[in-house]
Amino acid sequence: MDRSPSKAILCQAAFALGLIALCVIGRVVPHAWNATPVMAISLFSAWLFPRLWMGMSVPMLGMLISNAIIGTYDPYLMASVYGCFLLPFALRGLLRKRRDALTLVASALGASTAFFLITNAAVWLVSPAYPSGVGGLLMSLEAGLPFYRTAMQADVLWVVFFFTAYSWSADRAGARLRSVFAPAQARESEAAA
Repeated sequence: MDRSPSKAILCQAAFALGLIALCVIGRVVPHAWNATPVMAISLFSAWLFPRLWMGMSVPMLGMLISNAIIGTYDPYLMASVYGCFLLPFALRGLLRKRRDALTLVASALGASTAFFLITNAAVWLVSPAYPSGVGGLLMSLEAGLPFYRTAMQADVLWVVFFFTAYSWSADRAGARLRSVFAPAQARESEAAA
């Protein structure tokens, strides 16, 4: 089987397009508040793609396309939301070293918590509905608790789904699938064999 870099990049692009489509569909179809696959796709992309720019483009393009369909909102709030979906890339090294269940669940919960804190603080800053000061911030955080609970549950379920599906597929496809996302490592192991 030819594993040239161009074929690997085409396969990576196909995976990226599939994840972008899932991101868009997950936001556009009716769903419980904050129960979308976007954060899990960010975590999975941070781990999966060998090129950082490709991994980061997946959730960003998914968000841009879905916002073009469902509409936009306050630009400062949107910036906080988009920024939150880039936070998992700070965990890229950890996810690549330790892909055990505890690390994945902790990463999903950490990402959900960061999203909750950052976006509710942004809502407090831009919304006239909340008074300035600590009391207003606490009101905003309290109002977001139901969304936080839903987001945590969805993020954990989606992370488990993506990583389990990939592991299952890699077990069946063997070195072929793994070589697409780590071409240099696959060529090294083939040369050693």
